[in-house]
Amino acid sequence: MNVSWFRVTQNGETIPVQSNFTYEENNFYVLSLASSLAIGEATLEMKYYYPLGDGLVGFYRSSYRDSSGETKWIATTHFEPTDARKAFPCFDEPAMKANFTISITHSSELNAHSNMPVRDEVSDEEDGSTVTTFFETSVKMSTYLVAFVVSDFKCITRKSDTVFQVNVSVCSNPDVLNNTHYALEKASEILKFYETYFGIPYPLPKQDLFAIPDFAAGAMENWGLITYRETALLYDPAVNPETSKQRVAVVIAHELAHQSCLNTIIFQQLHKENDC
Repeated sequence: MNVSWFRVTQNGETIPVQSNFTYEENNFYVLSLASSLAIGEATLEMKYYYPLGDGLVGFYRSSYRDSSGETKWIATTHFEPTDARKAFPCFDEPAMKANFTISITHSSELNAHSNMPVRDEVSDEEDGSTVTTFFETSVKMSTYLVAFVVSDFKCITRKSDTVFQVNVSVCSNPDVLNNTHYALEKASEILKFYETYFGIPYPLPKQDLFAIPDFAAGAMENWGLITYRETALLYDPAVNPETSKQRVAVVIAHELAHQSCLNTIIFQQLHKENDC
């Protein structure tokens, strides 16, 4: 990560930085302050650059070929367990949680999704070639649960029968959108089941399930935006055997269990007590 600018402030005053350096062994960027911070809140602002990766971790690019054979590119994330640092500076420890306010500037021909619903979209250029999508501030969560996707994907959506009538959406590249209906049906049913079983209302206003072309795991339980390998989410009754339906349902159930219970538990407690 290349950091080009930073500023530390507390109580409206800038705190001078005595030195700064990268500690590669631990993936740390270190700021040594000229004076100690007082107990309380302080603000660290940074401008930085990190290239979009070609691997399957951090913030990386993936692709698919559409029905005409053209390559379409998407940008997506996979941060578990400690790869959020490959997208933005953070305290990248699962036991540490924060609220995240995310905005993404992207081509107007694409759309952006993140853990929370879109709050606003603003065109950045006179010709309308780019747009910035602003998302609502998240609930407190670990860095490895943060996610965002920039793509030309389409989604199908239904309102679930949960306490807060959460919007459930399944998203994929447009050519296979018809293969998302089974996943949408199961996701809506399972989300309602877990809410009743655990007695915990689902806390977010939406739940997206994304079929990613290149994905390292079967799926990843990012809060509000679960990412899946395509084979773990899509079902085509004309091509896939009935056993594929079982795999899709099982993977969806596994990931939604995280949404309903595991994501709300502090990582150290979960590891120690195996709470749920």
